[in-house]
Amino acid sequence: MITVEVHADGDKLAGWLAINVAHAERQPERVREELLEQCRAEPIEPPSPGQITRMVCSTLHNAEQTWFARIVTRLDGEITARVRFLPFTRADRRAGPRRRSPDAH
Repeated sequence: MITVEVHADGDKLAGWLAINVAHAERQPERVREELLEQCRAEPIEPPSPGQITRMVCSTLHNAEQTWFARIVTRLDGEITARVRFLPFTRADRRAGPRRRSPDAH
């Protein structure tokens, strides 16, 4: 069955990307190049351009989420609280809570 083989190849390539590339390379174009090099090395017929784009984006997103999760496990409570406070600028802290306009509904 060709469909099953193509799907299995896609899963194999996605797993290879996650383990061997995405943890070290963050540039989508470079990850795409690595994927195509792996297809030539295996040899596996490369996925369509749309499938490659989806695979690269998904792999980079998953690697990023894994990276964030690892960082969070290393932080203690005080540091976590300080990091959550970072999105507020000095101007935001000085201004205090925002007041709603009397005209707002």
